[in-house]
Amino acid sequence: MYKAIAEEKRVQDSCDSNNSGDSSDKDVELDEVSSRENMSGSAGNSGGLITMWDATVLELLDKRVGLNSISCLFKYRSNGFKFIPTNAYSPCDDNLREDFWSDLAEIRNWSLEPWCFVGELNSVRSDAERNKSCGDARNIGYLNEFIFEQEMIDFPLNGSSYTWRNKQDDPLLCRLDSYRLVLRPIIVLKWLKHPDFVKSVEQWWKDLVFVGMPGYILFCELQNLKYFIKNWSKEVFGNVKKEENDLTEKIKSLNLLEESVALSSIQLEERANVLVKLNNVKVNRARSAFQRAKVKGFKEGDKNTRYFNKIANAKRRRNCITKLEVAGVDVFNQEIIKREIQQYSSSLFTASSSVNPSFENMAFKSIDDSQKVWLERPFDEEKVMEDIKKCGANKAPGPDGYNLELYKACWGFTKHDVMAVVNAFHNKG
Repeated sequence: MYKAIAEEKRVQDSCDSNNSGDSSDKDVELDEVSSRENMSGSAGNSGGLITMWDATVLELLDKRVGLNSISCLFKYRSNGFKFIPTNAYSPCDDNLREDFWSDLAEIRNWSLEPWCFVGELNSVRSDAERNKSCGDARNIGYLNEFIFEQEMIDFPLNGSSYTWRNKQDDPLLCRLDSYRLVLRPIIVLKWLKHPDFVKSVEQWWKDLVFVGMPGYILFCELQNLKYFIKNWSKEVFGNVKKEENDLTEKIKSLNLLEESVALSSIQLEERANVLVKLNNVKVNRARSAFQRAKVKGFKEGDKNTRYFNKIANAKRRRNCITKLEVAGVDVFNQEIIKREIQQYSSSLFTASSSVNPSFENMAFKSIDDSQKVWLERPFDEEKVMEDIKKCGANKAPGPDGYNLELYKACWGFTKHDVMAVVNAFHNKG
């Protein structure tokens, strides 16, 4: 269905026409095998990318060619499910790596569909993914920060612990290739995908009538809306835990039956369908737990757990100055580095002259009255909606648990209450 190749020297024959160093992307339809491909040209003998798919299974809706990456927005022709696979190869040049990670983060502004990320990142998450320590701390920080900010699920390797070696007598083994997934929040896949959800929310929203300040009205509407959504979810989706147990028992019974007699083709197909349903149920439950954890974390703050200690230590290591050039010599001793930084900082705030600066008799530019009026103008509805669209779908839910995906889907009938709150803030602060 989907194949990604992002390794040096492996696509030279496919990219000979681009070996001048220019990067380009192509759409090529191969009638013989009913497949298509997107390509990003190589630079010399390295850096080429190719993404291939079966055009009879997937429909290409859009594509984005970034810095050392190709992202495609696909839709399954069978069920209409949309997702984004990104094929990436991290540059080896340290000066380009920060731009590479920043460019990847922009993919979430390009589309909010489920995101599948594959490729060679030329980095490990920790020394545990190398057979030798002393990895590049800066690059490790880039990778871990990207995974943390994008809320990615990092899939473990099956079998071997490493994917790359340098072919030396005493080889360096690393896990450079990766497969990661970003799932959309539960309110998107489980509720907003339902054809009646937005219509139901619109009707509930109209039934919720409160009197008071705009902020109080919006707060009451959001709080009481949860009551309707929860009841609707139970009626439509039922008891998810019970469904998971029933599906598990069904699979168990078929597995036990297979130990005594061969399963028929109908039974094999039934077991495959049940496995798919069970996986979907487990994923939905995991998303629900993840969303609740984010809301709880927002309310209660970071707990003093091992996980948060590791995150804090990682940030501390990333900000640590391990080397400093002093008088043309590289210094690694931490005490000398601290002393030099302290002396340099002190010199910045130590007066070297008795002359003090003054702002007297200096004419500063100022804005005119029309510019003042423009700066203090009311918030524009289109601008507010534009800013909401730019926000991540699963970012920063409030204590009520709503994320911005709900506002995006229901903006048509919630915008009046939201804009009332925004305008009240503009008028009264």
